Amino acid sequence: MMAKLVNVIRLNGGRVSDEEVLEVYRFENERINLNFIKVAPGSFRNQVSANEVEERDYYQKHLEDFRVPTQVQVQYLVFRPSDFEGKVQVTPTSCSEPMISRRRGLRPRNASRRERS
Repeated sequence: MMAKLVNVIRLNGGRVSDEEVLEVYRFENERINLNFIKVAPGSFRNQVSANEVEERDYYQKHLEDFRVPTQVQVQYLVFRPSDFEGKVQVTPTSCSEPMISRRRGLRPRNASRRERS
């Protein structure tokens, strides 16, 4: 739990809301009561009969039960500013020149010939 909390704090620049702390606490401490039984489907095979037409009809009438929610696969990279401190020089010109060039429809001065053509 502590590692996750430290990671949340680090990624948010040291700022963590009460909700985030509560979420981590609940995730780590939530408990549920669970009872289950294991059933072998083969034991019921002789008690059920359905043909292809009945299966198709049931499926068409219950389409929403078979719908799979939209899924998204996300990948991300985390860059910590501390990893680049002292390695990059940012000047007002280096920040404003690309923006000014885009407004004019031009490429930045250091664009290669291949990028210009």
